[in-house]
Amino acid sequence: MPETAPPDLAAIRAEIDRLDDQLHALLMRRAQIVADMSAARTKSGPPFRPGREMQILRRLLARHAGPLPAAALVGIWREIIATSLAQQAGFAVAVLAPAMDAPTAALARAHFGSQTALRIHGSAPATFAALSEAAVAVLPLPEDAETQPWWPMLEAPRLQILARLPVLDQSGPAALVVGPGPAEPSGDDVSLFRFEPPEGQSRAALTSMLTAAGFAPRRLITAPYAALVEVQGFLDPADPRLAALPFHGLRPLGAYALPVPGDAS
Repeated sequence: MPETAPPDLAAIRAEIDRLDDQLHALLMRRAQIVADMSAARTKSGPPFRPGREMQILRRLLARHAGPLPAAALVGIWREIIATSLAQQAGFAVAVLAPAMDAPTAALARAHFGSQTALRIHGSAPATFAALSEAAVAVLPLPEDAETQPWWPMLEAPRLQILARLPVLDQSGPAALVVGPGPAEPSGDDVSLFRFEPPEGQSRAALTSMLTAAGFAPRRLITAPYAALVEVQGFLDPADPRLAALPFHGLRPLGAYALPVPGDAS
């Protein structure tokens, strides 16, 4: 068999340079469009649109193919989206974490980009108070048996859960993004609400009551004097099923887009 000719490295490098120039030109064009849109005030509402952002990432991942890992694609576009946020308004993020190298801070950095200011706070009250200056806050995903859960302190409806990190479905730490509401649908969402459980009711009894009212809980988290429920779908705060629930202190807390599958392992 004839020998395969060695690759022409000079030609390959020239092609890569050409592609780099095209990518750079498109990035500059995208940034200019965002700047023009912001200057013309053609965009209404807050600059942070997690539902819209997730729709972009889902569309790109649905058409993605080849050796570039899905996680790398998401990382590139998260940096692009975060830069667009910074163009439209000063954008800082408050993070509930013990230190900058904590998992929640790492999730915030990966999602909101290398240029976004992260401000670390050691308590939930301090993190929520920082929202007078920061655009959003990132807090650990609620879990059972927490000694000081943050979600009973969330001042809803002024503040709402808006997003979940990371956006790729994977094992490991996760976090929620909180900010001025309302939450917006992405097309594949989870909604959350809290209530005061009746005294003496077991987890099984609470689950049964929720299911009977039309809410099949994905997660039910309990704390002293409060319970947090995650349900499939985007829930309108005016949904009559909420009013029919036999719980005191019921408060919708927002919604987040479900993570999308990453690379097959």
